[in-house]
Amino acid sequence: MKSTCINALFCTSWAVVCLLVSTPKFGNADEITVDQLSDLMIDNQGLNAEFIGRFFGPDENSPLVFSSNVNFPGLSFLFSLAPTMYLGQNLMLMGTGVFDPATNLLTLSSAGLFGSRAWTTAGTGVVTISPDNLFTDVDADFFESGILRGDVISETIERGGGATSDFSVATLENGEVDDNTVISSDQRMSTGTWTYQSIAELGYTVSSIGFTPPTGGPGSFTTTIAPVPEPASTVLIGSTALAIVIAGKGRTRLKRSTKSSS
Repeated sequence: MKSTCINALFCTSWAVVCLLVSTPKFGNADEITVDQLSDLMIDNQGLNAEFIGRFFGPDENSPLVFSSNVNFPGLSFLFSLAPTMYLGQNLMLMGTGVFDPATNLLTLSSAGLFGSRAWTTAGTGVVTISPDNLFTDVDADFFESGILRGDVISETIERGGGATSDFSVATLENGEVDDNTVISSDQRMSTGTWTYQSIAELGYTVSSIGFTPPTGGPGSFTTTIAPVPEPASTVLIGSTALAIVIAGKGRTRLKRSTKSSS
């Protein structure tokens, strides 16, 4: 009975996700390119993988194989993971993003199931477009069984064939906020092949390799969440660099953390 209720919750959450993607969007699609929309999808799949690594842990022996679709006419994207064994339990995940050119807002949502633990994410991103660059500032929340467990603030700069991001991920434990930071980068080839890599302070990495047609449409990618081998010198270097990058974001995170823990 419990399993039936959890699956029903997962299906209901995914129905909302599909509704967001299938809703027609109106506006000037020339303001954003297919490459930039693809980058938004790549960064969002990484954000969801960061949540999995943070809340459930890494499993380098269980690569996650996703199908994806970048719908440029609809200014939206989606990706889905078929049921996969991860850390000895069944893992499912479906996510989407919809860009509104009238407001330059990106709406993000996902629904997942890890064993008997159901979760959802919800967030928005402010997108700033220039002739050469695209800048995105995302604020997303992670809910498990409807309870807020953590959030993430992500800043991404897209230039030409790829993007660089930094995340500030917070976990709520016993009413206290535990902040950690992540650096990520992705690269896209003209053929449509792309890679994504991140390193987290918590000692795990997220690596993805995928294909998205240069004109948009169906694609796929494989994500591996693995522990960082000791000694994790690359993590220390990355963390030091990121501390410099996000030095000016302390007040933003403090405000967000206060809101989350209230």
